[in-house]
Amino acid sequence: MSKYNILWDYVQKQNKPSLTLTFEEIQNIAGRPLDHSFLTCKKELTEYGYQVGKISMKQQTVHFDKIRAVIFDMDGTLVDSMGMWHSLDDRLAARA
Repeated sequence: MSKYNILWDYVQKQNKPSLTLTFEEIQNIAGRPLDHSFLTCKKELTEYGYQVGKISMKQQTVHFDKIRAVIFDMDGTLVDSMGMWHSLDDRLAARA
């Protein structure tokens, strides 16, 4: 469990396309000040359907954006990519 889970829950519950929070608002929501670990932990937010956009040190704000769509097609189910893989095998074999 991340120290920012409370913040991630808050951002998700807003259900807005984008959201900007001040460092002070984040501290109040998360119950702790924003620190350098936020830069590492921010990738966790994608599990909540959002990503961190711009972090402004000058304005002391963080902008969050809702992720619109993510498609993973590792097995060719959505797009028939088998032909490409067979072609790649042939090209690599010709180089050997």
